[in-house]
Formats: sequence, C-alpha cells, structure tokens
Amino acid sequence: MVTAATETCAVCASPATITDWRPLEDWLSVEGCPCNGFFIRKWLWAGQLRRMLRPDRAALSARIRAQRANGGEAWVSTEDGKDGRIVISGQRRKL
Repeated sequence: MVTAATETCAVCASPATITDWRPLEDWLSVEGCPCNGFFIRKWLWAGQLRRMLRPDRAALSARIRAQRANGGEAWVSTEDGKDGRIVISGQRRKL
C-alpha cells in the first residue's frame, strides 16, 4: 500500500512529504523540502544516509538541487546497490 506522510527529510533536515511506494517499488519520493524533490532507495534512506555527517548531507542536497535545476528528476542510489558511493541520476537505476 502506497503511503505518504509529513516527516523530516534525511538529507536537509527540513519538513517534507515522504511517499513510500512499496510494495510496488523500493523507492521513496521526497517532496516539499529545500532539496527540490527526489527519489531515493528505501534502504539508503533508512541506513547509509542517516549515518552521514551534516556537511556530507548538505553536499548531497546541493547535488540533488543541481540535478533538478537542469530540469530532470533526481534518483538517489549507490553505485553498487549496497553501501557504495552515492550517485544521483536523471532516471531510475536498476540494481
């Protein structure tokens, strides 16, 4: 069942609407915060992202905003689908 709730964005720490697309997809959509909207893997949101230091999360937020400024979507995942380097792409990554 797809659910949406107002929570705190794990990237910028501002209020945001978080939509959980499971069981359809393992992605969350984040809207209404200064990051300007993005999709992120559920496991990344709950794990690695929460362990990042504030300066690293601020840099990630800037990268998301830059991706969105180009008019595209921002899909946040990792290179390897695990605890690898966080990447942002304009389309959903299949891992």
